[in-house]
Order: sequence, then structure tokens, then C-alpha cells
Amino acid sequence: MFRSVFDYPLNIKYYPEFDFSGDLSGVRAITFDGMPFIVNGQPMKTKVFAYIGFPEKFTPTESGKMPGIVLVHGGGGHAFGGWVKMWNDRGYAAVAMDVTGDFPEKPGYGTVEGAPGSFVHGPHAVFAEDGYTAAPANSGMTDCGTKPMSQHWMYHAIADCILARRLLAADERVDPDCIGITGISWGGIITSLVIGHDSALKFAIPVYGSGYLGEDCSLGLCALPFQDKDARRFYLAEDRFAQVNTPVLWLCSNTDTFFSIMPNSLSYRDTKDGNALTRLSILSQFGHSHAFAWNRACIMDYADAVVYGNMDIPRIGDITTDGENNIVCDYECDGESTAVLRYIKAAMTYSTDSPYSWNGSICIDQEWHDAPCTLENGKIKCSVPADAVGMYVELCGIVNGGDFAVCSQYVENRGEK
Repeated sequence: MFRSVFDYPLNIKYYPEFDFSGDLSGVRAITFDGMPFIVNGQPMKTKVFAYIGFPEKFTPTESGKMPGIVLVHGGGGHAFGGWVKMWNDRGYAAVAMDVTGDFPEKPGYGTVEGAPGSFVHGPHAVFAEDGYTAAPANSGMTDCGTKPMSQHWMYHAIADCILARRLLAADERVDPDCIGITGISWGGIITSLVIGHDSALKFAIPVYGSGYLGEDCSLGLCALPFQDKDARRFYLAEDRFAQVNTPVLWLCSNTDTFFSIMPNSLSYRDTKDGNALTRLSILSQFGHSHAFAWNRACIMDYADAVVYGNMDIPRIGDITTDGENNIVCDYECDGESTAVLRYIKAAMTYSTDSPYSWNGSICIDQEWHDAPCTLENGKIKCSVPADAVGMYVELCGIVNGGDFAVCSQYVENRGEK
């Protein structure tokens, strides 16, 4: 259903009056043409706003060019110029587009976040142009049963990501075979869907969001749309996971107020055999926001490891048992490493009464507990506490001088959920 996106004309326009200054100078404001949208019965082009930037210094890929990355914001976010600058500083060409049809009201300025003030839906002022309209706003996917696919918000969000990847690939400075994608929250959901349609991506890092959001114990407003039969008919990421050969880092929190570790774990299960570099990382004390995600060094370290092959990412196998109430996992990790069993004492449920809840948010009811593990001869072993019901093993190694945690698939009652 996204076939036409791959040969759709790229029409890029620059808006220098909306470029950044100060710390973010070099990050430029652009628009590009998105897929058509019907307005009053007439097809119109959509105009997509984005920030784009190219590094002054970079480590060349095998082609001698720079790598690139597509940045997908979450709910309440927009195109972030500061996010582009972070990746430019790492040596990546980067594009951060707005996937909700919004445009900035005033020029950007030099801040870490790169927030150019308020955004409004639709092209306005200098962005207005005959024959163009905005892509749909985030509808929560309530439009899937009432409108044709070309009118769905999620259709345009996925298409815009593919077009943004093509936009970077068309630049002669960028290695078209070394462009990845990362998305946060709703952006993680979108990223999980994009990887099933765009096989040209070098790597993918969905943060918080994943597939399997219609399953039991997925939670929050982001999960509700995927329990609707019409949304499920079009936009279940897991329906295409068998086709994913892209390395994926599934990055999530074990106490998130929007996503459960169960869907992330199932998404990892379905994609880990597609590429040897695919990993699951379930973090503790990892809050839910763009800023929390931006501060995780493992995201950029993972990208470098895939693009350049210059870092060994720790690997952990599935949980097995040895017949003596011990669990065993294979593992590989260069240098110093530690492991711990994270477990809960009842089957996973969620409510607003959670010890991790705040401001009435839904969160996991059970508290996480730790049990020590031993590492020897490529095996992680742990004696399972008698009251453990749900569990996963976390292996922590050192990558690029910092901690990098990878996890086994979450299981309950010593069997796969």
C-alpha cells in the first residue's frame, strides 16, 4: 500500500528565514511534498515541514560518505531542530519532520531543544501555497473505519518517514545505504510500522513504542486504537515483522506509563532472527519523554555499531532452564559485564494504583525485584526465587565507554507469554 511512495517526486523547498541561529546554526528549515490528500473532493499535495542538517565532520562509511538518520517525534512533539543538531554532532546527516501536519509560527532560535515557539496545523504565512494542504493531524487512528486509506493520519505518517529517508538518500553527501530511523513514543510506533515497509533502512531504534499494542497488558492512549478492528486491519506492525531484516534496537522502560514491556518483548521475539544485531533493552528508572530518550547514549552507540561495525554490542539469548530451578542464558560481551534477573511476583497487570503511577497514570501494579546472576563460560545462570512469576535477564556491558544493557525476552511462569 506504500508502493507509490518509493517513486513519488521529491520537491524540497528551503525557508532560510526559519533557519536556526546560535547553537543550532546550520540546521535548516525545509518542506517537502507528501502524499496527496483529498480536500472537498479534490486531490491536493501535502506539504511536510522539517528541519535538516549535515555534519561538518563525520566518519566516512565504506562509500566515503556520511551516514544519515530520520527522526520521528512523539505525541505533543514537533520537528525538533535540536534533535537534528545532536545527530549532526555525532557525524550523521539528519532530518526531523513533523508528522502531524504542523508548521512553526516563528523562526527558530538557538536552544538545546530547538523549539521554535508554537506550531499550528497546516501551511500558513510563508508556507502557504496554492495546490497544497496539510497532512492529517494525529487522529488517534479513529479515522481508519470512516475514511479511505489516503485520508488516514497513520498512512501519511509512515509515508512521510519513507520520503524523508529518500530525501537524505538523494543528497550526494549521504551514503544511501547507511540511513537509519529512530522514533519516540508515537514516533516509536510509527518506526515499528515503517520497518515493515522500507527495507532500505540500515537500522531502526523505536523508543517506548512497538508492535503488539492490541495485546493484553499494553496500556495507555497509544494502545487503545490498536484494539479497533479497522485500525488493526491496516496498521498492525507485527503483521510485517517476518519481513524485517533491518537491525532493530527495541528500547523501553519497565515502569512506563504509556507502554508495557510485553509488546516490546514480543516485537523483539518476532524480529531477532531477522538480523544478528537486533536487541531488546528494557531500562529501569527510564522516564517517558523526548528529553529522556535524547539522553540515552546507547541509541547513538547502537547506530554507530551497525553503520561502522566498530563496536561489539552485548548479546543475550533466550531464557532456558537446567532442571534444577535455575535459568540459563547464553551471552556474548567483550570486557567487563554484569547480569541481573528482574522479576515480579504476580502476573503483570496495570492500574492507576501502581506504585510507579503519577498524576493518575496507568502503570504496572507489580514491583520489580532483583536476583543476582553469575556469568561464566558464555552462560548466565540464576537461581529463580520461589515467588518469581514474570522475569527477564538484563546483561550490562560497556560500549564506547558507557553502560549498554540488553535483555532477554520477558517470560511468565517460566514459559513464554
